[in-house]
Amino acid sequence: MIVNVQGDLPTIARQAVRASVGPPAERDVDIVTLATEIRRAEQRDDPNVVKAVGSEAAPGRLRSLYFTRARAPRGEGPLLRHIGLYAYRRAREMLAPKGRI
Repeated sequence: MIVNVQGDLPTIARQAVRASVGPPAERDVDIVTLATEIRRAEQRDDPNVVKAVGSEAAPGRLRSLYFTRARAPRGEGPLLRHIGLYAYRRAREMLAPKGRI
C-alpha cells in the first residue's frame, strides 16, 4: 500500500489514515481518497476548499466523480470537502520479479 498525504495536512488523524488503507485491499477498489461534510458556511464558497462530488457506492462510501473549488453540487444535499490523502496498491508486477507472481 502507498499512502500519499499532502503537506498541508500535517495533523491528520491516525484514524483517517487507517480508514484509507482498508478499502484498497478489496479487489474492486483501486484508489481511496477521503472527504468530510462541510459544516462551516464560509467554506461552501471558498475556492481554497476543494469539494468532492460523487455518488453513493455503498453506505459510507462515495464513488468520486470529480473535484472542484467551486460550490458543488448545486441544490440540496451535503457539500463534501476533499481531504488530500490518497491510498492505493502498487501494481503486482512492481512487487515481484517477472514470472514469479
